[in-house]
Amino acid sequence: MPDNFKEDKFQLLINTGGRQKTIQPNILRNQDEISLLHRFQKTGLHDVHILVDEDFVVTYVVKVKNAR
Repeated sequence: MPDNFKEDKFQLLINTGGRQKTIQPNILRNQDEISLLHRFQKTGLHDVHILVDEDFVVTYVVKVKNAR
């Protein structure tokens, strides 16, 4: 990762059952990779969009079986 890497540039836009919220994920950095972490509160399918500088980068559908 470059030294000028800013963690606050990442956001998760989560859509669950028509409800949408934007969150700031927890971020782990290891040499050449990063991990975005989020703990889901509800089970079911969630559309998760990863945004960098408010631009959509990738979308995943996440199936949550055991929420906390």
